Amino acid sequence: MDKNPLTKDSDYVNKIISNLPGLKYLDYLYIDPITRKNIPDDGGGELISDITEETKEAEKKQEEEEERKKWQENNIDALYYYENKLLESSEI
Repeated sequence: MDKNPLTKDSDYVNKIISNLPGLKYLDYLYIDPITRKNIPDDGGGELISDITEETKEAEKKQEEEEERKKWQENNIDALYYYENKLLESSEI
């Protein structure tokens, strides 16, 4: 779970358990009723909105990177095209 942004939150275990009442195991450990009962009332926090915001940011960065790559590829294709045209015209 190292790449999951949620695990960077020090209280992620409580948030996950609070927001997923049917969850039986987390990080390969059984979640017993006592553990569930001992989570503070505010332990759940805003799990869903935190994940959503981080996911949106990651998706935006990925889309920007893909657009940049497409732009580069298109410009390289155009460069090759004009380079070939120049070479063809100078061969005459």
